[in-house]
Amino acid sequence: MKKKEEERSYSLHFFIAVLLLIITSVWLIWWETKTLRPWKEYQNKYYKLVVAQLEKKLEQSVSEFSRDNIQKEYNNLKSALEKARAEFQSRAVQTEYKKSSRALDEVSGEFKMARLDFQKLRSRYLLVEYNYIKHGRAKDKQTMAELNQEIAVFDKKIKQLESKKGTYKAKLAQMAAPVDGLTRKINDFTADIDSLKKQIVSFSNQKIEIKQTNIPDLGRTDRCQSCHVGIGESHKVSSVEPFTAHPGKEIFLGNHKTARFGCTACHRGQGRATSSARKGHGDVKYWDYPMLRGDNVQGSCLLCHEKVKDLRGAEVVSFGIGTLERKGCYGCHKIAGYEDMPKIGPVLSGIGTKANYTWVVNWLKDPKSIFATARMPNFGFSDEESKAITDYLFKLNMDYRLDTPAKDPDWDLSDKGKIIFRESRCSICHAAQNKGGAFKNIYAPDLTAVGSKVRIEWLKKWLKEPQDYFPKTRMPRFRFTDEAIDALAEYIMSEFVDWDIEDQKLTEKELIGEQQMKLGASLIEKYGCFGCHDIKGMEKAVKIGPYLKKKDVINMIGAEISSIGSKPFERFDLGKVADKINDRESYLRTKLESPRVFRDGLLMPNFGFTKKEIDDLTAMLLGFTAGEVPLWYKVLDIPSDYKPTGAFAKIEKDIKCLSCHTIRGVGADFAPDLSFEGSKAKPEWLRDFLKKPDVIRPMLKQMPLFKLGGEIGMVRGYLSEDEINIIVDYIRTILVSSDIPDDFEMKKNLVNVNAADGKKLFWKKGCLACHQIGQDGGSVGPALTHVGSRLRPGYIFMHVKDPQKMVPGAVEPRYNMSEAEVLKITKFLVSLQSKKF
Repeated sequence: MKKKEEERSYSLHFFIAVLLLIITSVWLIWWETKTLRPWKEYQNKYYKLVVAQLEKKLEQSVSEFSRDNIQKEYNNLKSALEKARAEFQSRAVQTEYKKSSRALDEVSGEFKMARLDFQKLRSRYLLVEYNYIKHGRAKDKQTMAELNQEIAVFDKKIKQLESKKGTYKAKLAQMAAPVDGLTRKINDFTADIDSLKKQIVSFSNQKIEIKQTNIPDLGRTDRCQSCHVGIGESHKVSSVEPFTAHPGKEIFLGNHKTARFGCTACHRGQGRATSSARKGHGDVKYWDYPMLRGDNVQGSCLLCHEKVKDLRGAEVVSFGIGTLERKGCYGCHKIAGYEDMPKIGPVLSGIGTKANYTWVVNWLKDPKSIFATARMPNFGFSDEESKAITDYLFKLNMDYRLDTPAKDPDWDLSDKGKIIFRESRCSICHAAQNKGGAFKNIYAPDLTAVGSKVRIEWLKKWLKEPQDYFPKTRMPRFRFTDEAIDALAEYIMSEFVDWDIEDQKLTEKELIGEQQMKLGASLIEKYGCFGCHDIKGMEKAVKIGPYLKKKDVINMIGAEISSIGSKPFERFDLGKVADKINDRESYLRTKLESPRVFRDGLLMPNFGFTKKEIDDLTAMLLGFTAGEVPLWYKVLDIPSDYKPTGAFAKIEKDIKCLSCHTIRGVGADFAPDLSFEGSKAKPEWLRDFLKKPDVIRPMLKQMPLFKLGGEIGMVRGYLSEDEINIIVDYIRTILVSSDIPDDFEMKKNLVNVNAADGKKLFWKKGCLACHQIGQDGGSVGPALTHVGSRLRPGYIFMHVKDPQKMVPGAVEPRYNMSEAEVLKITKFLVSLQSKKF
């Protein structure tokens, strides 16, 4: 029989519903308190790790304190303290102590009242003085004089009371000294133990809470330290994240306090998120600023620092910037700050008169097959394309293809040229056959196959007047005689020959066809060769051929990469490799390694970057963002306005001093900075050095020799006497620093200093490990055998005192010596003179 509705039991249904509700509630509570708040667990674990570390230290301290010799000394001190206390509590001592205490209280009371009366008197004086200034009454002037006398009396009284107070305090301290001294010594025994116990109690009762840093200037609110609790501590309790301390704390947190910068300004991520590490790190879809990891964090330095070169802690991104400038990425890509940078490639306007046709074709097909160090990338040109581009460039100067075969050398002349090549130190800048090329930043052409590359007529013109062919060249004019040029050109053309290319050279001229011209022009237009090279006629957009126009020069073919580090990942064209790329970093790495793998028709060539170059460029590109910070966060790179002046400017333009040296922020960093050379080097040494540059740093850099003359290969002179005088006078009068003491001041400071004491100190500090004196010492730093003839005493003094101030980045340690010690070493070094001077 079917039961009525009201008679049915729903208890099972209610039981199941209630059970589900309970389970859901428990799950929600667990999810809310545990899953959504992982920082609670992290903080608990961190504090437990700290407590465990402190307890271990406490155990060690207690064990140390329990040693028999320590306990014996401790008990002896306790016994001595009991005796001292008994003596201090004796009737005689206590009577005298209380008497002195009462006297001190009385004097202190008198002193307080005297000070109060003095202040009242002073207030009256100021009031009368105001009335006198305002009304000029004689009565007020008389009152001021009387008040001045009273003030003098009170001042004397206050000083007497102050002296009495000091006397009583000293007497009380002397009476209590035995007890106080022994108490301090006993407390010192247990100070570490007591401190550790307090710390254990403190960390055991730490409040678990969100730790938030608000930086209004940057529009950021970071809660990263809710998990990374110990990130700012000087010691780490664990090497496991998130319990470790910040690496390089002195470098990074020392100058970037978290209260002012937070965490995400450098590391990025989603600073407000606390529900999971993944969300906090910004590893979520549509978040444009995921956390930077490892060396990529250095990319954030670019947000505030306009210049990262030599910036400690930014070595990776600094190398990336160097690679960008060396490879000339700004030739195709728009990059803020690089709009006015010079083109990195040679002028192609006269390539037909300079180079051999077959060499250019081979170079265009694969530059690195000719020079392993070539910085021109591989565009993947076919034989036909390479020839078409070469045809177009040759057509600027001639109507035909032309090769000049290697000539039979005149070996006697070549041998003389070899001497000139070595004496002129061409290998400082130019590499050849895997040797030389120490100054890599100037990127002088590799000479390994130059004999097959250029024509001897062009080479001779270049050696005579480099600036006639390329006004912006960094190569100096060596002032070679015609005889020296003939010999040097003979040596270069006979020594550095690529016989594989020689076998391919044309045996006769070939006319350049119209179709080849058109194809070459379209390829130059398509691949944007004008981004790295100047091409005749394009400076003023004058049409030199039917296919290159002004818009082709103005409109760069590369993408805008000034903000690629913040470009939304969804906007990247992943093409064929979409399944292999999952974030911005992997896209950039793939693009740098295989630029055209994404899809057909891409233009970026293959630079053959090394793994280090890819790593460093990736860090740099991740730092190219659209983000901005307030001006007061910026570390500005204010460009130098230095320009050589007077007669020196003409000489500098000719021999290119600034291609190697720096003067007040302008120039290169291969050779010493000359900004205050006038305060550094002695004029007579400078004059002698310019006549015949010699080695200052053994096994390292040497200065080129200029103006060879007379019999070929025999050095007779370099710069003329007039030019040497102009250079020395300019250095002596313009390139000076007021921070370096002059000769007169140093002579006065060194008059009573013993050079023998300086020699002992020089040896004691281990200076000979790096510097050479005579036959002794190392070769890391400059030779000091005749340093007293070379450097002024003031510079020696300042350099010994603070090497990094004189030479930023110097490896020489700063010993923090006293001024007397610095003067002793200075006197010793000044005494190291050359007989010549």
